[in-house]
Amino acid sequence: MGTAVLNDYFVLKFGHCALKDCAARVVATVVSDVVPGQVIIDVGSKALSAKQLLRHENLEMGYIVEFPDAGITRLHEEHGWVGVSRCNRPPNVGQRMSIVPVNVSLCTNLYDHFYLLTPSGKLQKERVDARGCFV
Repeated sequence: MGTAVLNDYFVLKFGHCALKDCAARVVATVVSDVVPGQVIIDVGSKALSAKQLLRHENLEMGYIVEFPDAGITRLHEEHGWVGVSRCNRPPNVGQRMSIVPVNVSLCTNLYDHFYLLTPSGKLQKERVDARGCFV
């Protein structure tokens, strides 16, 4: 599954879809807010596929839906640094946020399960049958 079906931040950034058309999100939890203007999340380069978007000297590593003024500034394998100094109300420890990945094709390859949002608003867990398989 890829960009043509799910859309991603690359497609959104260049105006080829609206945010509502980006079907995939990586859900992160804030694990630290010790440094003013910055939080640490439990999502890193593995979960977001380490794909970056560089445009006009601005490095972007995903779009945080609930905090559009925040920006992921650095990724390690399992954690991310998020600049939140521009947010009116920055996130707190334990708060969850959803991130539209820069390249959804690379990102979806990394998971054994997905949660689908049903028309009634419930999350439904689905196993990825072909995970790790080659044709």
